[in-house]
Amino acid sequence: MAEVYFLDYSKNHNILEALKALFTKSSLDKTIPRQGSVAVKLHMGELGNITYIRPIFVRRVADLIKRAKGKPFVTDTTTLYAGGRNTPERYLATAASNGFMEASIGAPVVIADDDGDEGVAVAIESPVAGCQLKDIRVATRIYHADSLMVLSHVKGHVQTGLGGAIKN
Repeated sequence: MAEVYFLDYSKNHNILEALKALFTKSSLDKTIPRQGSVAVKLHMGELGNITYIRPIFVRRVADLIKRAKGKPFVTDTTTLYAGGRNTPERYLATAASNGFMEASIGAPVVIADDDGDEGVAVAIESPVAGCQLKDIRVATRIYHADSLMVLSHVKGHVQTGLGGAIKN
């Protein structure tokens, strides 16, 4: 069984130092490929909303990846629904409004499915019973990264009841 590490905000007065300790305790620092690209996948928020991981925490993760000799880039893909994230240009503007810019997070912000990217088909090796999918498409920039780190926030969600890691 995998170990689960939990960071209790209420018991840590310095969350940035707690993230550093968690990164080391969980051995994430040992999984970063030296000089390799690390796609840091996260939802950078809807325009006018506050339910996303704060840029200062993403900055700490990017700094920890760089300390482990990796090359982070922060990424996500566009949405299928209309709004502030349905095109690469709109998503970058929304991300910037929410504080996600290279200057603030210490890593480039890349919308992984821009330029009409159709993604790379990846076969589903162990399908869930009853699932008809044979493969999924992964945005090319994420697919070609040497490593993937997913930062998920958990909140109530209109369509699924709960949003979090399953969406990422």
